[in-house]
Amino acid sequence: MSHLTSPANTDKLQVILNPQKLPLTPDKLRELSGLQMTDEKADEIIHSIRLFCRVLYQLSHQID
Repeated sequence: MSHLTSPANTDKLQVILNPQKLPLTPDKLRELSGLQMTDEKADEIIHSIRLFCRVLYQLSHQID
């Protein structure tokens, strides 16, 4: 397991990337990615990211 994703460092990583625990917005996505896109396209990407996270979360709980 990578040192960035190990349970001991998960909180630290979250604080570094998102210290105020704000939701991902189209503006923040554009800032982080450096890509120019419409709000609609950014919303689609954010929705896909959230869906992917849910799938990974569900899979991780099936393995346990």
